[in-house]
Amino acid sequence: MKSAIAILLICISFNLLSQNREVDVSSKYSADKEEYVLTVTNNTSVYKTVVIKFNRLSNLDPSTRLPAILEVAPGASKRAIRLTKSGIGTPDFSYSYTHYSGCARPKHDDNVIYALPTGRRKTTQPIKLTSLGNFIKNDEVPEYWNAIGFKMEAGDTIFCSRRGIVEKVFENSNEAGEGVTFTTDANRLVIRHSDCTFGRYANFERKGIFVKVGQEIEVGEPLGIVNGTAYGNSIHVRQMFFATPIEEQIREGKTKIENIYFPITYQTLDGKITSWDYDKNYESTIDENIITQEMSKREIKKWLKEN
Repeated sequence: MKSAIAILLICISFNLLSQNREVDVSSKYSADKEEYVLTVTNNTSVYKTVVIKFNRLSNLDPSTRLPAILEVAPGASKRAIRLTKSGIGTPDFSYSYTHYSGCARPKHDDNVIYALPTGRRKTTQPIKLTSLGNFIKNDEVPEYWNAIGFKMEAGDTIFCSRRGIVEKVFENSNEAGEGVTFTTDANRLVIRHSDCTFGRYANFERKGIFVKVGQEIEVGEPLGIVNGTAYGNSIHVRQMFFATPIEEQIREGKTKIENIYFPITYQTLDGKITSWDYDKNYESTIDENIITQEMSKREIKKWLKEN
C-alpha cells in the first residue's frame, strides 16, 4: 500500500513539474513499429518554436532533418520526430532542447494596412525613433526599422492598429516619466498577428492597460491610456512591428536569435503613408475596410450586423 502511494505521489509530482515548465518534450516507444516518438507540449499562452538536438543517436533513423525544429501553438501538443530502428545494434539516443517565443517561419503580409494608434479623426505628429544599439553605441539601425512615436495628449486612449491576440502585458512601471529620454521598462503590450508577426505598443500609464493576455483585439479597439508625462520631451505612444524568423537563424548557426523588421503602410485621412514627414501633422481615420481586411466572410457578416 505504501509503495503504491509513493508511486502515485511521484507520478503527480512529475505531472506538476511538466505543467510548470513552459515546454515539455517526452518520448514513447512503440514495440510494434520499433520506433520512438518524441512529442512536444507547449504549456504557455504563446506560440513556441522548439529546437531538439541529439547528443547521441545510434541505430535509429530520424523522420526529419536534424536538429528538429517545430512550431507549437499555445496549449497544444505536437509530434516532433519519429526515431525508427535501423541496423542490428541496440538503439540508443539522448537529446536536449531549447525553445523560443514565436513562430518558426513568420512572413509579414505586406498587403495589410495599419491604422494610427491615436483613434478616429485625431491629429498627431510622428516622432522618429532609433534603435537601442544606435542610441547607445551608434550601431547601424536595422534594415526596415519601423519604430515610430505618435504625439498624444494626457488622458488620451491608445488604440489597436492591427487585429490580433494580446500576447504580453507589462503595466507596473513608473520609469517612463518626466526627463527620461530612454528606458526599456516602459509599460507596454505585444499583440500577435495572424502571420505571426508582432506589434509592440509602449508608453502606457501605470496600470492603464485595458486588455488581457489571450484577448482577441480588433483594429480601432482601445488598448489603454497613454502615459501622461513627457517621456522623451513629449507625451506619445511608441510602436514597432517585427518578426522573429527562428528556423532560418538556427539553420544558419546563429546562437543569438534576433528580430527582423519590415515596411509598414499606415492609413491616414490623406491616404496611405509609408514614409513620414516628421514636421507635419497627420489626421487618423479608421474605416470599415481597414477593420475588416483580415476577417473571414463570416466574421465580416457578424461585424456588419453588430456595427
